[in-house]
Amino acid sequence: MTERQFFRISFLRVLVLIAVIGAAGIAGLFALDKGMDVSILQNANRPHRAEDVQAVVPEGAGVQAEVTGERNGRMKLRIRPEKGMRRGSFTIAILDKSTGETVSERYLYAGAFGRIYDRATGNFTNYRYFTALTLLFYTGLAMLMWYSFFDSLRKLVYSYQSIFYAGFGMWLTVIAGFLIAHYIRGSIVMSTVDAIKESPLYFVLFTLPLILLYSTALTISNLSLIRHEGFRWKNALGIILSVLLLGGAMAGILMGMADFRGSETAYNARMAFVNAFLSVYTLFECFLFASALCGFIAARREPDAPADYIIILGCRIRADGSLYPLIRGRVERAVRLWREQEAEGNHAYLIPSGGKGRDEPIAEASAMQAYLIENGIPRDRILPEDRSANTAENMRFSRDIIEKQGNGKNAVFATTNYHVFRSGVIARQAGLEAMGVASRTRWYYWPNAFIRECAGMSWWLRGRLSVILALLIVFFAAIQFII
Repeated sequence: MTERQFFRISFLRVLVLIAVIGAAGIAGLFALDKGMDVSILQNANRPHRAEDVQAVVPEGAGVQAEVTGERNGRMKLRIRPEKGMRRGSFTIAILDKSTGETVSERYLYAGAFGRIYDRATGNFTNYRYFTALTLLFYTGLAMLMWYSFFDSLRKLVYSYQSIFYAGFGMWLTVIAGFLIAHYIRGSIVMSTVDAIKESPLYFVLFTLPLILLYSTALTISNLSLIRHEGFRWKNALGIILSVLLLGGAMAGILMGMADFRGSETAYNARMAFVNAFLSVYTLFECFLFASALCGFIAARREPDAPADYIIILGCRIRADGSLYPLIRGRVERAVRLWREQEAEGNHAYLIPSGGKGRDEPIAEASAMQAYLIENGIPRDRILPEDRSANTAENMRFSRDIIEKQGNGKNAVFATTNYHVFRSGVIARQAGLEAMGVASRTRWYYWPNAFIRECAGMSWWLRGRLSVILALLIVFFAAIQFII
């Protein structure tokens, strides 16, 4: 299955879910009772019976209100919209029939489609039905993302789509969990719409310890890389990014919790921006965590079938032509797999892949070939590829050797554990279907690898992410200004 076919199928599932939930929502707008029940707490020192009071609605509001009873110190009101209900805020006054004295007041809002919102409780017309639909939508979408993630691991093996679906799955799962907790609690503290609007802020607060932990690990890993490999900008980018991660979280929290004084329009514009910013930030968080998840899964995965070719991905060698521990680990992992297959009667070729860098005395492939021969690998089972300068060329030139050899096409590549997922993606892009086997290395390479995969996914799927970014901005602007 191609990447494009897989995405179309996943996208179709999402469209079906949206269509079903949307149809149920539209049906509810027209089919359900337009009335709304409101409960008002009475003054315990001066309780009133339902027949002794009346509800008064401002003239022209286009709303009917009736006191229907009292129970447990609360007065029950039934509110119905009339034809031509005027959108906007209005106040219902509860008057004592005998004295005309105002017993209580309730501040409400008339919205679109005949919806009435209770400002005191956050409830709205048929809120339980529409809240259930909202929960079903977020939960269903989260389940679809997780299903697509596991499906991509099975059908595509290595793909940036795996990070995309896992990241969205995490994001939607946390939001759905927050909404479920809110629904169980009841809509007294916060309306469902407010819960959706404020979920990005709570998301950042919820994941802040993880971001702090990751930023610390990223900084330490970069300092370790600088100490072992010397100062290079790519070894210091993680420190800069960790500062940006923490800075973004703190900026979002401060903006989301800060008091605001100004017009309602300015407030809505500000909150739409803040919620969109926090949503994009938390989505990036989830893509980062998804990159780690995909990286760990790829590193632990084993080939499904014996290999006809074992490609060894090169990296920097010493000035005397010997192997650094990083590249030696890759070669030794490939040799171990080769010997395991030999013991089972499966004879594979080894393809050490890597050209000569400007500061290297010989090609990396030649250095690996010498090490393989020293370790007892027959020369006729080694097919060196000594032209490549990066992983993409490793895969492309190795593919050419395999096609030219014409003796089986099942390939496996050996690389360092943190590099397996990225190498698998590049192999797929080069038209080489190959599984990876991992050699171990020091922990401080991992945090940088997560950032690299997250950045790679963002660039590869930039068109899709741009559409999602635009939809998030429109979504939060709509619920802030319209609802």
